[in-house]
Amino acid sequence: MLIPHFSKLRLLAITFSFFAMALCWTSTPARSQNITGTILGTISDPSGASVPDARVTITNLATNQSHGATTSKTGTYEVPYLPPGQYQVTVSHTGFKTTVRKGITLEVDRRLVINLRLQLGSTATSVTVTGQTPLLNTTSAALGQVVSSRTTEALPILGRNIFDLAALSAGVMVNPKALGGVASAGTVTGTTQTPLFVSSDISINGGRYRTNDYLVDGVTVMMPANNNFAIAPTPANTAEFKVLTNSFGPQYGRSGGGVISVVTKSGTNHWHGEAYDFLRNRRLNANNYFADAQGQSKGPSTFDLFGGYAGGPLIKNDTFIFGGFEGSRNHGLQSGLNYTVPTALERNGDFSQTFDSRGNPVTIYNPFSLCGAFGNPACATDANGQPIYTRQPFQNNVIPTSRMNPVALKLMSYVPLPNQPGTGPQQANNYGWAQNEFANSNQWSVRIDHRFTDRNSLFGRVTRNTGELGNTGQFGTIADNVLGVDVSHVINVVLNDTYTVSPTNFLNLRYGLTRLFEGRTPIHGAIPLT
Repeated sequence: MLIPHFSKLRLLAITFSFFAMALCWTSTPARSQNITGTILGTISDPSGASVPDARVTITNLATNQSHGATTSKTGTYEVPYLPPGQYQVTVSHTGFKTTVRKGITLEVDRRLVINLRLQLGSTATSVTVTGQTPLLNTTSAALGQVVSSRTTEALPILGRNIFDLAALSAGVMVNPKALGGVASAGTVTGTTQTPLFVSSDISINGGRYRTNDYLVDGVTVMMPANNNFAIAPTPANTAEFKVLTNSFGPQYGRSGGGVISVVTKSGTNHWHGEAYDFLRNRRLNANNYFADAQGQSKGPSTFDLFGGYAGGPLIKNDTFIFGGFEGSRNHGLQSGLNYTVPTALERNGDFSQTFDSRGNPVTIYNPFSLCGAFGNPACATDANGQPIYTRQPFQNNVIPTSRMNPVALKLMSYVPLPNQPGTGPQQANNYGWAQNEFANSNQWSVRIDHRFTDRNSLFGRVTRNTGELGNTGQFGTIADNVLGVDVSHVINVVLNDTYTVSPTNFLNLRYGLTRLFEGRTPIHGAIPLT
């Protein structure tokens, strides 16, 4: 049942490729933001002379997919648009032994030079080349460093945000406040005190924070509103990423600092997967210093980061799938917080027991007693003829009930009474409270790779994130000064088609979409004030 379906997909992809190619022929070609690598080199005989028309086969060991090329008159070959991974290069030519070079690791945006010297003999005889000198990048002046999947999976990351590992590259400085953001949290993060918007505060080669570009599968995920990335792949979904710090090409035109390019994982010919759960709670946490000083017990705290991923073949050697999910649940009680609220006497207008920090009574004046206003006698003047404004205090420092605004009285009913002794003569910080914080998020991602022919391959990925961040206010009423629950929804879509037009011409088409919605839900409904 799958064969007709994929035949239609093949026809659609080829039609789409040729249509786009017709458009491209009318314009100047440009190098795209590379999410692949290139293997190139020269094939020579034992004397060092070039070998033309040699057959070069480059095989991806994870998917068993091969890419062929034929050496030119000068013995050179080049195979671009290869996904990062482990490869082997096989060279054959009449009159020479078949030569196989193994142990080749191709990284993202890397032009890897593999030069091979053939030996005389029959093509039925094979020569395997291993243990050579480490391969150096001699074809590009761009400075950067690749962070592999082994690094992202092995190193501990507080919030599993791979961008925290950018500091492993030379010349990269990460704002300490940017560390620890949850990768699956979109524009929200673990607590309300450390929002994820600072996660892009990375300085590359002395550039300003938030002037870098972030690419995922070659598509920018930067949001112009705050110059922050909209989404961050989880370590489980990241094949590798590269931090470009200097001298990179003009195709990276949206950066005032550096570029961080991420390549997501694809499936292989073998099914594999993993489930994980990272949990922290109050049992091993110390009490807040200020809460302990006020005799408040240690509040509840839970940080739960869980997820899983799986990948493998849908059709062996042709179609692969890789998907992952990660969720985070962060709930905590921040205790030891204090406010100063009006006392019972002050709520009734009695300020006879209200003092400042030095113990002096605080005098409450009648605003309607101002001289020269409200029908009062004119103010006295000084020696220069300037008026001397005077006013009278309320009798016994008590505001009459008739002078109290009913709206203000209604608002005051939503502010609780003091619940603890205040400090100093002014009785400051007489209300203690604890803030319940929460940050929840879910992120899933699915990628499908399909190879229609040896000349045409296509992959698509969809990543979706939803998150919410909020906290309870001081009083649990409309008098709270918190703004509400922040919600965010992010979707990121990438479609990439690669078509080999001829041995020396390639067409790579890429479509990307990133959409971010941010909003806020009030924590309290509207309540009449009268």
